[in-house]
Amino acid sequence: MFTDQQLLETLMLEDGATRYTNEAEYRKSHQMLTTAEWPLFRQAFPVVADAVHQLATEPRRGFGSEWQEVLCEVGTDNVAFIGLQTAFTKAINRKPETEVASAIGQQVYAQLGKQPEYKDEVTLGLQVLSTILECGVFHLVQPEGFKGYTTIEFTEEATQQLHDLEEWQKYMKPVYRPMVTKPNSVTQGSYLDPKLAKTVSMVKTSHKEHRKLIESAAQGGAKFVEAADVIQGVPLRINQWALEAIEGAYKAGLSVGSIPPIKLPKQGRLRSQIRSQQACFLTDLHEAKEYSKFEEVYLPATLDFRGRVYAKPHLNHQRSDYVKALWSFAEGKPLDTLGLAFLKIHLANCGDFNKVSKAPFEKRLQWVGENLSKIIETAINPFEDLWWTKADSPFCFLASCHEIHQYYLSPDTYVCHLPVSVDGSCSGLQHYSAMLRDSEGAAYVNLVPSDTPQDVYKEVANIVNELVLSDTDEPMAAEWLEHKIDRKVTKRATMTLCYGSKQYGWREQLMEDFMREYTKEVELGARDKHPFAEPNKASAYMAKKLDVALRKTVKAAVEGMDWLQEVAGLLASENKPVIWTTPIGFPVVNGYYEPILKQVDIKIKGKRKRQQLLLGYTDQLKRTKQRSTIAPNFVHSYDAAHLMMVALEAKKQGINSFLLIHDSFGCLPADMGVFSGIVKEQFVKLYENHDPFQAVHENALIALSDKGRAKLSPPPSKGNLDIQAVNQSQYAFA
Repeated sequence: MFTDQQLLETLMLEDGATRYTNEAEYRKSHQMLTTAEWPLFRQAFPVVADAVHQLATEPRRGFGSEWQEVLCEVGTDNVAFIGLQTAFTKAINRKPETEVASAIGQQVYAQLGKQPEYKDEVTLGLQVLSTILECGVFHLVQPEGFKGYTTIEFTEEATQQLHDLEEWQKYMKPVYRPMVTKPNSVTQGSYLDPKLAKTVSMVKTSHKEHRKLIESAAQGGAKFVEAADVIQGVPLRINQWALEAIEGAYKAGLSVGSIPPIKLPKQGRLRSQIRSQQACFLTDLHEAKEYSKFEEVYLPATLDFRGRVYAKPHLNHQRSDYVKALWSFAEGKPLDTLGLAFLKIHLANCGDFNKVSKAPFEKRLQWVGENLSKIIETAINPFEDLWWTKADSPFCFLASCHEIHQYYLSPDTYVCHLPVSVDGSCSGLQHYSAMLRDSEGAAYVNLVPSDTPQDVYKEVANIVNELVLSDTDEPMAAEWLEHKIDRKVTKRATMTLCYGSKQYGWREQLMEDFMREYTKEVELGARDKHPFAEPNKASAYMAKKLDVALRKTVKAAVEGMDWLQEVAGLLASENKPVIWTTPIGFPVVNGYYEPILKQVDIKIKGKRKRQQLLLGYTDQLKRTKQRSTIAPNFVHSYDAAHLMMVALEAKKQGINSFLLIHDSFGCLPADMGVFSGIVKEQFVKLYENHDPFQAVHENALIALSDKGRAKLSPPPSKGNLDIQAVNQSQYAFA
């Protein structure tokens, strides 16, 4: 007899297989290659491309000069792509050789806008087909009883390979969902069904040497395995009240946060985008309803190549506000005075009205007290007064309102299951400031004690305002000043500085966060006109100002990232990746290799198709990529180590319910007094006796040649920050 979990896992596999089959049928009906055919295609393409090139360029007497010119003019890689794709689509149906040749010739001539005579297209097609037969995937077969008539078919070996690939791929992309029993270890793929578990890697990495290092560390007892198992072993459940509120908001036509509008625009690209968002939302809603029937739900985990922990199911707490609000702990605890205070602070943080989350804790508690009747009324009837829809995290705020109401209904018997969280204050800068003992940067990001929380985004905004005000003759300066340059404008750039983002990235972020949103609002009729005459140029202008402001504000972090890029560049010049191991025992390899690419540029039915074919990777590192990725990957590996250390220590101290998202640490309100202390203590422990920059320097000295070592600069000098001060800072994680 099947258990609930066994049934769910069977459905995950079957739903994935159905999705694969539907996609394969669609691709076949549109004469596109299926995912099972692509590996064979990539294997055959280099052989066919070389043969077509030789066919087009080798000297011939008289005959063939015209079609050779056509092959050269169209491009031999393009011809190889056309020929090979045609052969794949025709071989499935065992089409006659001349029909295949005609189709190839017709498509090749069509690239030049020509309509040749039938004999010319067949002649050219037969020549190309002869090169295709060299790749070993196809052969010509003469049907029994038909002399002089041949069809193109897959070879027996290719047919078997296609069949095996199809059967393998069909079950390699399941529809991953939460579990209702405690997961197996991440080393075993978490899920119970071996077929399903086999599709889940403990760590996502395509680097073979990195995989060996990880396996060796795991077998040696590295703590990251235990930490991942602890994290995925927390029993959760669906918040039924929040689920009903989210569904109610959608049915009422409230497009709140990431919830899409219920009404579609009449036409255009926006219509298809919103329809896609609706499909995703309704799927989330349906799945949440199914899992709301279970007392305990688990989110199996996987790690990325830096050690960051991610939930494997699509329905998980690491997504947008409405999905995050769906989760509560299976375990519940009553509230004492301190626990109630943490619940109220969490409520204020989620609402963040008038930026109250940047105020001292006393002010946040005061805000809740002043708005208590409004909060309770909202919990009773969320759709009467929609003020909550303007909250920073509307549905997490709404779920917190409900908990406050439930508490005041019966303080003595109330049991809280809601996660409340403390978050890092610009996490990337916190880590770099701690690594470099930078007291100035640490003050900006609350690593040192202060009566009021500091706001680095606001500090950067102040500097940007000064810079823009000085541009008196610049029209875009006037537009930005009218728009208002506040922490919203500077927040994402400041956050992503530590992840390697520069001016181009910031320009794109501004386009995404502001400019395109304004365009969308104009299209939906919510805004009369766009506030910027030239959005792209306005974004580029602001990106330059952000660059100047950030370099003034967080000098040490910038110096640290510059040094890491220097090390990565030196190692890449000797074709060596950057390798380091975090204090949790997780080995990281920063190695990006040059891809083997072929560019195809052809026309199909009058429409131009440009496609890059990835045929594999060389053993040569990409030097620019090595430099641009080292800073973000480095700091992400350390925030991952911190998160894992927190999970292990919390478990050790008897806290069994926590919900973690990179730099956000959630637990029950009743546990937050102890848990928030653990978060700070483990941050101090991470860097107290470990110097990440020195570790990279020592590894580089070992890996580099004598010439490379001579060029290697020493690590950045340290500042005078007392790392122990973090333990006394109430706003370091708040």
